[in-house]
Amino acid sequence: MEKPSFRGKVVLVLGASGGIGAALVRRLLAADAQVIAAARSPERLAMLEREAGVSARLLTRPIDVRDCQQVVDLLSWVWERTGRIDLAIYCAGIEYLGPLKAISRAELEEMMATNFYGLFFLLQQLLPLMEQQQEKGTIVSVSSPMARLAFPWASAYAASKAAGDALLTGLRREYRRSGVRLLTIYPGPTATGAGQQLSPERLPRWHEHGTKMEAGRCAELLLRAVAAGQRQRVLAGSLRLLFLLERWLPSLSERICASMPLGEALT
Repeated sequence: MEKPSFRGKVVLVLGASGGIGAALVRRLLAADAQVIAAARSPERLAMLEREAGVSARLLTRPIDVRDCQQVVDLLSWVWERTGRIDLAIYCAGIEYLGPLKAISRAELEEMMATNFYGLFFLLQQLLPLMEQQQEKGTIVSVSSPMARLAFPWASAYAASKAAGDALLTGLRREYRRSGVRLLTIYPGPTATGAGQQLSPERLPRWHEHGTKMEAGRCAELLLRAVAAGQRQRVLAGSLRLLFLLERWLPSLSERICASMPLGEALT
């Protein structure tokens, strides 16, 4: 399959400090795009800069997406330097797992602020700007299969991601005549280090079992889906089957998802 072309495109990646976000930055630079990498960690952004060497095609900007003013300032900063954004990919996310009683208020608030509020702030500020562009842009939300499947011990995380899915669905209908594309991508199990901040007894066994896609491969498939303009795309074949079951055989999907293996200490 021919690789999609992003040569000369201005691409903003939020949540670029590691995992899928950092892999996207590397892939886009290799595809000759102009990349703006934004993330909370200045140290991780500096690592991307060192990898890229002396490159005018990479700009970095520390940002906390949970702060609306920082999102506004980021977009103003990008516009001053590029005059447009062809593609914005929202990869910022945080995952807290475990039974309901284990999820603290602080964890819930951090998930909602990162997984949903940050996406909302980006869309609210960027959509009017993209509408003004001669060539309308594309905004991609990197969601999670949990937004649709919600395995046990992922309920609160699933809710924070499902909120973003609902937001994109509504805005696609609201802006369908604008020319701006709004896409939702479901990566599936990917080796990103997600959940490493949790104690072992909080990690369900389904989270660690099975083969995980490499972040670079996930980034490649994601960019192909973006180039194809697919409104929604599940990158892992096994999860595509579960999504179909959720739609057409919900009782079977319910049994499969409910049977996912958990841990021992908190059951």
